Amino acid sequence: MLTEERMQEMAEQFEERFSRVCLRILQDIGETLRKTGDLTPSQAKKLQQMFTYGADVEQMTKQLARASGESMEAIQKLYEQVAKEEQEWSKPFYDAKEITQIPFAENELLQNIVKAAAVVTKGELRNMSRTTTVGIKTKNGFQPLGSFYKKTVDEAISAVATGVSDYNSVVRQAIKDMGSSGLRVQYESGYTRRLDSAIRQNIIDGVSYIAQETAKQAGEEFGADGVELSAHSPSAPDHLPYQGKQYSMKEYEELQATLKRPIGEWNCRHFPYPILLGISRPANSKAELAQMERESNRKIEIDGKEYTRYECSQMQRKLETRMRYAREEKAIYQAAGQADLTREATEKIRILGNKYREVSEKAGLPTRAERLRTFARKKADGKIILTESRNAAKRLEFVEKYSRYRYNEDETIIVTDDWTNKAHPRILKKYRPYAVVDVLSQRGKQRDRMYYDADGRQIKQISSGPHGNPKKHPYGKGGEHAHDIIWKDGEIIGRPTREITEQERKENRDIL
Repeated sequence: MLTEERMQEMAEQFEERFSRVCLRILQDIGETLRKTGDLTPSQAKKLQQMFTYGADVEQMTKQLARASGESMEAIQKLYEQVAKEEQEWSKPFYDAKEITQIPFAENELLQNIVKAAAVVTKGELRNMSRTTTVGIKTKNGFQPLGSFYKKTVDEAISAVATGVSDYNSVVRQAIKDMGSSGLRVQYESGYTRRLDSAIRQNIIDGVSYIAQETAKQAGEEFGADGVELSAHSPSAPDHLPYQGKQYSMKEYEELQATLKRPIGEWNCRHFPYPILLGISRPANSKAELAQMERESNRKIEIDGKEYTRYECSQMQRKLETRMRYAREEKAIYQAAGQADLTREATEKIRILGNKYREVSEKAGLPTRAERLRTFARKKADGKIILTESRNAAKRLEFVEKYSRYRYNEDETIIVTDDWTNKAHPRILKKYRPYAVVDVLSQRGKQRDRMYYDADGRQIKQISSGPHGNPKKHPYGKGGEHAHDIIWKDGEIIGRPTREITEQERKENRDIL
């Protein structure tokens, strides 16, 4: 099932893409202002007479359009992937009811749901990427990007050409506006929001919708009579008592009616999944849920005040965002040649970084390095840009690797960890989410494949042979078989053996 972490990772891919484009545009404006300051009054006057803004604004528009085009192409694929993953999650319910599940490629209803959601998201993305909608928030209100650029550059050139006003004051204010505002999108209500953040939220909304609609359709088809709420830690206190539990349809409706903030609304990251009461084993044991509750409510002292671990997680998230924006500010100030503002931004980053490490360490929260992966670097032409470090690229690769089960074009599953070169590999009960691990047994004669679930628990083993005992494993053509790993209260209590299904044969035919 879709987890909060998985959903955030999906959204951040798009957020990062637009974050880089937005920064590049603001850096270009900053560079133009810096170059203007290097002109003599006569040069500035001449430039003022011949300066045209249309070409520059058109270039900015192209940058946004290019990012939008790339994103629109990816959105359709992302939504389809989410639907397929959710279908895979619900497959055991169909099997339990002996009902054939219609695969995504043949499921017209689900395809239409995905297409409709993608159309909505793409339309919103297209609207947000227009330069008439995108702009800078100043003390005088929101200004569309084209208007802001023209006004700012015009004032800077005039200041140099006429000497009437102070060039440094004009530029400093404009640069500070850009740094504090970032590139923003304005809605019809007048409300503004950072463009990259707005796009991130749109993706989250789309992914959440697809997951819930896919689950809803599945529940209707296999005859679900209840729901199970997803669980995560730390969790918001108002939903903490209810997460991870199973409810009948009537109980869930009654619960929703009593909650001030219903499940799935107002930034809620919990998902109701259809289940078969009495048959569906909860994803989390009572002990695991109790541990989640203890961890969410654990008190941490910061600056003389007590906070819950959940409150610390929210504080951490805000600090991550402020650090990223501060780094962007610094890059803009550097591009504009504003040394004093650059120093101020550097100090801000240092202070925020210290606070971030303090909160993370005291609360025992993992740092979200993938959200803080940008740093400034100089290109050959002297332009300062934000780019990803090699370590960041590795982190992204790692996140993608263990974010879901992935498949080759021939539909065989992709192995995340090949341990066949290890002489005596230790088979781990718990490893990484969605890991698929290959090992050799029987002195290298047999290849076994371990599957791990979304929580990193071993859930299945595909064995290509009979473990040297064909009488005990009279399966398949040569003893190939599967082990299902049964968990209870955080421990493995059984490894029943069975025949390999046709689907399992298809995705593991490289070893069978």
